[in-house]
Amino acid sequence: MAPFGWHRAHNGRLQNDKQHLMTGGKTMAVQEIEQQVEELKSDMAKLRGDLSGILQTLLEAGKSEAGEVKEQMEAKAMEQLETLKGAVQATRDRGQRAVEQLGHRVEQNPMLSVLGALGVGFMLGVVLDRSGRR
Repeated sequence: MAPFGWHRAHNGRLQNDKQHLMTGGKTMAVQEIEQQVEELKSDMAKLRGDLSGILQTLLEAGKSEAGEVKEQMEAKAMEQLETLKGAVQATRDRGQRAVEQLGHRVEQNPMLSVLGALGVGFMLGVVLDRSGRR
């Protein structure tokens, strides 16, 4: 059996705890838990703020990288456009030379040119007439 003093001390503590809880008072352990909960809430709020900042930074970085890619693509497109302009100009120059050469040949042999034109016209007429009958 337990000594009388222990029972009395234990019983007294139980009475104190009962009275403490019934009166709405908080024990040290409850106060510590509440303090830890408040600290956790504060830490969570800080984490949310930090995450928001990180997301904003990532979005801005993505936008700047997208801008750089856009600039690179525009530069490449301009480069290709210049190449295409050069090819068009070269084709135009070759066409002009061909027309000039044809003009010189017509000047040198006008009768042959007229007969050639008549022959080409006749052939086109025959081909178009046959395709129209089908």
